[in-house]
Amino acid sequence: MSLKYTTNNFYPIDDLYNLDPGIVDGQIFYKNKNVGQWELSHDDKVGSYILKIVDGQEFHDHYCDEDYIIKKTKLK
Repeated sequence: MSLKYTTNNFYPIDDLYNLDPGIVDGQIFYKNKNVGQWELSHDDKVGSYILKIVDGQEFHDHYCDEDYIIKKTKLK
């Protein structure tokens, strides 16, 4: 099972790295339950990245994959 991403209007997103212009944040689901949100962010050192906030914890997409997020937040 993996995390699923939507816009804030709950339109499904298949690829967070190929977003339509203007989409900069949205919701995260796991097993059809809303577990957090995501947002496009920028850092001068690493450039643009996606920040995933699940269970109140922040995960930088350059350093944390979905399996780590699921395990760390005990979503299983």
